Amino acid sequence: MKKRRLSLTIVFTVAISIIVTAAAAAFLISNIRTVTRAGRNQLIAGNRAMLSVSTRLMFNALYESDVWTINNMLDEFTGEENIIHAAVRDIDGNIVAESTTEEWTSGKLIAQGLVFRALAQGTIIQHEIDDQFLLIGPISIGPEQLGTLELAFDMSKFQSSLIRSSIFTALITITFLGVAVFVSSLVFRRFILGPINALVLAADDIGHGNLDTKIPEINLEEPTVLTSALENMRSNLQNLYQDLETQVKNLERRAKYQEATALIARDAAASTDIDELISSAINLIGERFDFYRQGIFLLNPDDDWVVLHSASGADVEQLLEDDYKLRAGQEGIVGHVSATGEAYVAQNVEEDPIFVPDAGSKEICSELALPLQTRGEFIGVLSVQSQQLDAFREEDVAVLQTLADLIAVAISNARLLRQTQDNLEAISRAYGELSRETWTEMLRVQQNIGYYSDVDGVMPLIEIDQNLEGNSDLPLLEIPVSVRGHIIGTIQAHKYDGGGDWTEEETLLLNSMAEQLNLALESARLFEDTQRRAIQEQMTSEITARMRETLDIETVLETTAREIGTAMNLAAFEIQLGTPNEEETE
Repeated sequence: MKKRRLSLTIVFTVAISIIVTAAAAAFLISNIRTVTRAGRNQLIAGNRAMLSVSTRLMFNALYESDVWTINNMLDEFTGEENIIHAAVRDIDGNIVAESTTEEWTSGKLIAQGLVFRALAQGTIIQHEIDDQFLLIGPISIGPEQLGTLELAFDMSKFQSSLIRSSIFTALITITFLGVAVFVSSLVFRRFILGPINALVLAADDIGHGNLDTKIPEINLEEPTVLTSALENMRSNLQNLYQDLETQVKNLERRAKYQEATALIARDAAASTDIDELISSAINLIGERFDFYRQGIFLLNPDDDWVVLHSASGADVEQLLEDDYKLRAGQEGIVGHVSATGEAYVAQNVEEDPIFVPDAGSKEICSELALPLQTRGEFIGVLSVQSQQLDAFREEDVAVLQTLADLIAVAISNARLLRQTQDNLEAISRAYGELSRETWTEMLRVQQNIGYYSDVDGVMPLIEIDQNLEGNSDLPLLEIPVSVRGHIIGTIQAHKYDGGGDWTEEETLLLNSMAEQLNLALESARLFEDTQRRAIQEQMTSEITARMRETLDIETVLETTAREIGTAMNLAAFEIQLGTPNEEETE
């Protein structure tokens, strides 16, 4: 009977070991699959959004063949944790710039058909190559396409790290459990089926994911080892699950950062107004990131001050009203970054030697300041502050620096656009004034320029004794003739008697024809000016050539008097050499 009890104990112990081990393995495998699948989908979705906006930011650089800027942006991509390849191709599929890590091994498998398909469809296409995932998007604005941006991701990195850690922990736990159970079964001396059943129920709850289940206490010597083993297994599984949850949260945090970066980059690419662009970026940072305060300082090159331009968060209204500013290179973390052009992290502002408090900084524990600079130009500083100590990890600094670079590029592009628009407006105003003066002078010299048309034909207005007086009772439509906003004449149109009033459609048609007339008149005037200048230059060249035909002073003076007087049709022309006396000068 004693041997039978011992064998039953071993049987039940081995059965419990198998059940608990299988439940633990099933739970681990299920959680690993769920975590890796969710993380993969989140990374792909976030990277598709980032690629969609990045192609817009690539347009200006590719259009201007700015390979330096393109390479810098590609280097930022490959600096990301999962991006192993980034390249920009022109519309023919040829590589313009490329940034690749040693993990990228599938370059030869990218057919130009993928590039041409992305251009033809005008959308992002995706292609899987073993454990590497490829996204290709067209670089275009509206119908104009310049090429493609391709990004390759190593999807196996974060999956393999999760799986390796999970399998290692699982093997240790399962091995320890098996050994503990087997050793315990050899030393059991009496039948303890009842307590073991309680342990089996607890293990079954743990196998179903209830990791907070308490292991029942058994006041017997034999089950103590098994109880301790189950408790260790439960503790190990709980720690493993917590580690998995932490990694999932990190993946979600990273995907959230990438989504926020994509949204800010999208708004930055679509906005041309600097104030609107900066305000939108700051508001999005405040909505997407859990910071206490955030603000953008812009450098004033005239007096070396960095001025708070836009901010959100707690206690920023008074700072904006007071035009809060810091001396570049002399005051505060922001001033330090504006002088060095490098990011600065203060994990504890109370111990930081260069931190300068303001009226609303009592709750601040840490601060991160990032430079806004592009194309060698320093624009300003992005500052974020937190109520937590050691709030900024390396990953946060990298993500926010990429975001700061995007904001700097957008601000620089907006400034260039504004400067170009101002220059065009100045040129247009100057050309309009010149055109107005030319037309005024022309109409002063030549009056009554115009033509009259009726059933009898077309004739100049100067030959008509009474200008349209016989048509005064007919329906009249009068439209001004203007060139660059300056009115130089009028159009008078009369309908036949009984033709009714002028309709809106007829008025629009005549106005459209008048606009074409305006363009034609300006083109004709420019052509006449060109011809006149050509004749003047030719005449000047001919007279100069004749004056230089001889080296005799008398002959030169005689030739000059004759040629200029004849060419300009002057009544008299006199040229005299000599030093005038004072009375003659007066």
